[in-house]
Amino acid sequence: MSLLVDRRQVGVLGVQQAGKTTFLTSLIHHLRNHHPAEFPLGDGSWRVKFVSALENADGSPRFDHQKYRDQIQNRRWPTKTHAVSEYRCQLEFFGGPLHYRLENAVSLTELSLVDIPGERLADLGMAGTAYDRWSDLVLEFLDGQYEYRVESRGFVELLGAGGH
Repeated sequence: MSLLVDRRQVGVLGVQQAGKTTFLTSLIHHLRNHHPAEFPLGDGSWRVKFVSALENADGSPRFDHQKYRDQIQNRRWPTKTHAVSEYRCQLEFFGGPLHYRLENAVSLTELSLVDIPGERLADLGMAGTAYDRWSDLVLEFLDGQYEYRVESRGFVELLGAGGH
């Protein structure tokens, strides 16, 4: 066992129906069943060994990779992701460049993979902003872009009548 424990968290972001869940399902399958010839890591000299799945520390929903994998094997796209979910595991990495092998024969990594629904990307602009300020920013954006200004004119006039 390694004295070095590396902790990594990876969030997969993308627009709705971009394939985030399918990508994560495939990645988890490859990490759990690593075949270097099919899925080389780095320069191809690295090997990965799946050690164990871990519970989500904060109680967040677990990414159900087995359910999604079964759906894909049955020629169906994975069901829509409605909430943030996470898959946590421990992996051991072996090999790598010669200078690395001499210093660290085995590296233990605790990996957290987070699946974020595509529609949540739209929420990022609101993060850390009060609703009234965010609303003002949206209205400024609509006014600053000709094509949006034309399309939103009726809506903005309606807001103006309401005291905005």
